[in-house]
Amino acid sequence: MENFTFNSCKKLDTTNFIRVGDLSYFEGPQLSLFEELNNGHLYFFDWVDRDQKANRWMIYRVSSKYILQFLSGKISHLELFENRPDEAIYFMDIDIQNKPFFQYVAFQLDNLPDAYVPNNDNFFEFSDCNAFEKIKSVIIDSLSRQKSENEYSKIYRVRVLKHKEIKSNYFNRINDDFKTIPYSITHSKPFNFQIMGILTSNSFENANIKSYASFKKTEALKRKEYANHYN
Repeated sequence: MENFTFNSCKKLDTTNFIRVGDLSYFEGPQLSLFEELNNGHLYFFDWVDRDQKANRWMIYRVSSKYILQFLSGKISHLELFENRPDEAIYFMDIDIQNKPFFQYVAFQLDNLPDAYVPNNDNFFEFSDCNAFEKIKSVIIDSLSRQKSENEYSKIYRVRVLKHKEIKSNYFNRINDDFKTIPYSITHSKPFNFQIMGILTSNSFENANIKSYASFKKTEALKRKEYANHYN
């Protein structure tokens, strides 16, 4: 295998990764797409090397926009690689025991060997893909989710006025009429909302605000229950 240096302190947490499918499969997977459940980020597991003890995979985050262009034959594997949304590149050596990938550790590379850089002549081959519809569906869903998040990208500051205590929370955009609130709100006593410095006359019984992080964690746990659907 190629020699390189890596940072043992910088690891990629793959515990919530689920395998979507293989974009390239020839006598075994060569380029596989994974989804990170907590945030919906997409990653490639790119087979780059092997020896008698293990197969080596290069792991890097990929953009759903450029994956779609790659699937359409508009860009090469190298162009997709160069347009990744995160510069960090990790590697994982999976030994012949072939345990579940999340039982192995992915370390961040300090330098990338030239032999591991994708080939500019390498374009997507439909015949090598064994899960095209599933992969395409996940990518389209990711693009739709990004579009939705961009629409609500402006963050509003919500001040909860309860007796003499003031608590601040940050949420995505909330409709002005309060008919649709993206996250559940419950609290034991009535309180008023003050949004962007304007005190509203609305008060809610049994209100309690869930943070965005708690909401995402709950959603990830729900989706992980169905992780086998992607395997």
